[in-house]
Amino acid sequence: MAIPTRPAPLLALARVVPTVLLVMASALSVDRARAEDPVPTDKQGQAAWAALAHVLSSQRLEGVMAAVVLAGEPENPAPPAPVNPVVLEDRFRGPVAVAEVVGIQNGPAAAVMLQRGLQAGLWEVKPQKSPFPDKDMLTGIEDRKPVLNADQNSYESRAYCYLVFHAREIPVDALSKVASKQITYAHLWDDPKKYRGEPIHIEGRLKKLTRMDAPKILWNDGIRTLYEAWVFPEEYGANPFCVIFSELPKGVQTGEKIEYPVTFDAYFFKRYRYATVNRETRDAPLFIGRTFAIQGVKPAKPEAPGVFDGMLVPTVMAFVAGLVVLFFGLTWWFRRGDRVVQSRIREARGTGFVEPGVNESPHDRTPLPDEEPQRMDGPGLN
Repeated sequence: MAIPTRPAPLLALARVVPTVLLVMASALSVDRARAEDPVPTDKQGQAAWAALAHVLSSQRLEGVMAAVVLAGEPENPAPPAPVNPVVLEDRFRGPVAVAEVVGIQNGPAAAVMLQRGLQAGLWEVKPQKSPFPDKDMLTGIEDRKPVLNADQNSYESRAYCYLVFHAREIPVDALSKVASKQITYAHLWDDPKKYRGEPIHIEGRLKKLTRMDAPKILWNDGIRTLYEAWVFPEEYGANPFCVIFSELPKGVQTGEKIEYPVTFDAYFFKRYRYATVNRETRDAPLFIGRTFAIQGVKPAKPEAPGVFDGMLVPTVMAFVAGLVVLFFGLTWWFRRGDRVVQSRIREARGTGFVEPGVNESPHDRTPLPDEEPQRMDGPGLN
């Protein structure tokens, strides 16, 4: 018997109608949950979204009909709930994951889910962010001064936090593609205002890296820690770059006497004035980025090591080895002396007292070979 390639109309209708009813019930459940709370956090609301996503993940006719049913706008749409424009909360991640699964299976269904999620305030659609910052946010910055806080210069403090957050949002690969290698130290030194906010590629030796707390305004965006790196480019000798960034690569340790060959892709912020360890005032280009890359697996060795650099560990090991040898030598020496003394004691104990015989007289004993016989001089003896 030949098997039909398409189901009979009645069978198709019987299969579609329950699905449509299920979808409508799910949609009503979602609308009721949204009327009370824009985000369905209870189990029934989450189950409704899960059932809806399961149905829409099908690429059959019922999936298309479900999309048609859900495409209608509600009569009185509730205003979307306020959503953090930076980081989605934990309760939003479940519906977002459902939408992503649906999007893999069915394009139209994913569009419907996305629209419903926007109406429910579950997420927001953000276009791909440009790696170039908004130059209007970088006004009021004062060069040839330290980084100023909000009390000293509110415009500069706002620009600083904006650029830190912007650099954190841009993927590393996207920033490296637009970072310029043509802008030099001299350009930044002579005309810092012209190149403010420009993404620039720099290379050099990272010799000082410190950790510091981020401004509290960035804490809500997940940035609580910043790092300050001092990079010495090969071509400029003792004239360093200063880079502020938020993500420390794995395996890198902070310190004031380190040596890493690194590359940075970061935004130029200002001509930064700082004080040296000798209390001298100097200027350096200040950059703000996300992270850096190490050239090579292992950190490079210092170029000018001290006289005693690297000698501490061998010296300690040699001292410990000497103590071990001395310990075993003294132990062997004392044990050897103890054995000699114990041997003599055993020999002395082994020689017992021998009683003389009953008829034995001292005069009857046989003299030793080199002992003269005793002469018995006395009366009656000739």
